[in-house]
Amino acid sequence: MTCSTNPPLLFHMTRFMVVTILAGCAGEVGPVPSDGRVPPDFAIEFMIRGNPDSRNPRTQWSRYVLEPNRGLRASFGRHAVVQTYPRFVRRLKHRELERIYRHVTRHQLLAEPTSPRSETLETSKPPTDVIYDVSIDSAERRHRYATTPEESPPTVSLLVLLMHLAGRGAPTDGSP
Repeated sequence: MTCSTNPPLLFHMTRFMVVTILAGCAGEVGPVPSDGRVPPDFAIEFMIRGNPDSRNPRTQWSRYVLEPNRGLRASFGRHAVVQTYPRFVRRLKHRELERIYRHVTRHQLLAEPTSPRSETLETSKPPTDVIYDVSIDSAERRHRYATTPEESPPTVSLLVLLMHLAGRGAPTDGSP
């Protein structure tokens, strides 16, 4: 009996293959190289959706982009829009990039649960409260999540580190 003469058999075989493939991928949490080295495609985009006129850098509408080539870009206030690429701030040293990567992996930010808020982040209008929209690329994968400062202290620490590296003050609260 062949599959071409028995459509129900073909259906069951196809279903079995799909279920087997999906089950094999279910346990993956996030790509972390076993040797601890920073993947060559490691990148972060961190958007603070807050008040564009705020003087507090943790709540001011801002955008930080860390590129795979260690380039750090940043824009603040009304200039921090998705349609405009942030200005180049500086190129990080290898140890600075490793510090960020260690923070991301230690606090499992590659597995941070995606908030339902991420669906409301497509607008350029400032929200009523502060929302952090984070996208992390690592080992040929992209993970995106949205959170608030209250929901994810490790995300706040990542922001403080990016702010410090962009010249917006030193970490003073025990951040990485």
